Amino acid sequence: MALEWMPREHEIKFHDRHSKEHWGTEAPCVVYEKKPLKDAKGNTIQGLYNVWIRLNNPAQYNSYTTEMVKGVIAGMENASTDRSVVTVVFTGTGPYAFCTGGNTKEYSEYYSMRPEEYGAYMELFNNMVDSILMCKKPVICRVNGMRVAGGQEIGTACDLTTDEINSGLSRSFENTVAYQWLKEHISDYGIALTYPKYKVEVTGYIYEPWHYRYMGRDRWLVLERDPQTFYSP
Repeated sequence: MALEWMPREHEIKFHDRHSKEHWGTEAPCVVYEKKPLKDAKGNTIQGLYNVWIRLNNPAQYNSYTTEMVKGVIAGMENASTDRSVVTVVFTGTGPYAFCTGGNTKEYSEYYSMRPEEYGAYMELFNNMVDSILMCKKPVICRVNGMRVAGGQEIGTACDLTTDEINSGLSRSFENTVAYQWLKEHISDYGIALTYPKYKVEVTGYIYEPWHYRYMGRDRWLVLERDPQTFYSP
């Protein structure tokens, strides 16, 4: 029996987990910004965005406070379920540091000699790492300086790392050193370009030279040889 008789909802639902309470503009904070996606000629692609999640604490080399940790979690989780977002760029404010880990001033003034409180904080930190790893969109760490201590941990949780992203992502990414390295080494590490230029009619998505996924070398080699998959040339 056909199901046309069943009532259907057609109003778009939104699945954001967080509102704006964990983001801001005045340091120390996390800045959450949606930037329009552009093609190789600089033209805006309507309805599609890159999300920039920026650690904004340059006076303390973008070390993260407790509230900033919450801001990263909120940003990653919202970007993950936002249908208009194609990529997340995770970066820091200024030219000196991406992130230097937890804020030692806050550690000294609040968390020292309070082991239970620090344990709760570390649970929050683990949640931040998980939010990066579990984000359904590619997360690119835009390194703009020092990446040490906890900054190295959250940076390593990202899918890719580069220092070649300036104002935003576009198809001109294929002209960068990072793209050339990826192109030459994808088979070594089992990394696949998700939406290739030559398979637009198969994927139904525009070409995105920055959008990769990890699947493991053995699986990549099998799919690469299979003409039915869009990973094959």
